[in-house]
Amino acid sequence: MKIFIYSHHFAPSVGGMEKVLEILAGEFVRKGHQVTVATETPGELALPYPVHRAPGFAEFVRLARASEVILTAPISLRRLPRIRTRSRLPAAG
Repeated sequence: MKIFIYSHHFAPSVGGMEKVLEILAGEFVRKGHQVTVATETPGELALPYPVHRAPGFAEFVRLARASEVILTAPISLRRLPRIRTRSRLPAAG
């Protein structure tokens, strides 16, 4: 399964949410899933999945559309309209 994770803060930033998402991403990969992470956190870290740092609009939409599952934590109102561009998502309301 292709899983796209978005979190404003991610490793190497230190915090509870960052660590939970890093653990989830690692476990998804260990179970054989294809994981891609997008974050606004700068830095470099060797991880077993790609991390896109500060992706632009077009790149973010491309990553979201290429996935089967999107996990965003906490919910990002800034990125929500970009995620909503996925054709498979139902309209809110």
